[in-house]
Order: sequence, then C-alpha cells, then structure tokens
Amino acid sequence: CGGYLMRTIRNLCLNHKRDTKLHEEYSDDMTGEQLNANLEEKDLLAAVAKGLQRVSFDLREVFVLRYYHSMEYEEIAAITGESINTVRTRVWRAKEKLKHILLPIIREVNE
Repeated sequence: CGGYLMRTIRNLCLNHKRDTKLHEEYSDDMTGEQLNANLEEKDLLAAVAKGLQRVSFDLREVFVLRYYHSMEYEEIAAITGESINTVRTRVWRAKEKLKHILLPIIREVNE
C-alpha cells in the first residue's frame, strides 16, 4: 500500500507540475465525472502541499527537488552539499513522514 501511495502522489505531483497554468479553464464539454476527478486531484495535491509544510526544511527540500523537479539524487547532493546517501535517507524519511501525515486523508478517499 505504501509504495502504491507514494507512486500515486509522485505522479500527481508531476502531473500538476506539467499542467500548472496561471488560470485553469474548464471547458463546457467536461463531464461531471471528469470535473470531479480534477477536483479530487486538486484536493490531494493541496493535502500534499499542506503536509509538506509540516515536514522539516531539510526533508522538504530534498522531497521537492526529487519529486516536483524530477532531479536525480546526484543533482540534489550537489545542490545541498550533502552526500548521496544522506539525500536518499532524507527523501525516504520525507516520504514516511508524509505518508503518516496523509494517512487519514488516504483512508477517507479509499472508503
């Protein structure tokens, strides 16, 4: 369940990054189901963003670089001045903390 959750969150974050526009327009031909899916995705992304605020800066920094900016561990290590192993550990810890923070929301969605 944890791996699936993190892959889903990562993909949603990458999709959001790709699709972000100054003003999102909804076409008249969108079905209610499409609109609901879009709103659910936005709610989840908002929950992830809010959850990230509760994670310490050093963990949040590497998580954002890894999943929002799709950087490799080597690139993140060069930016932060930390070793690759430290970066990997921080990314893992950030995911674990986010999983814990978002667990109530995930349970609600799955019900």
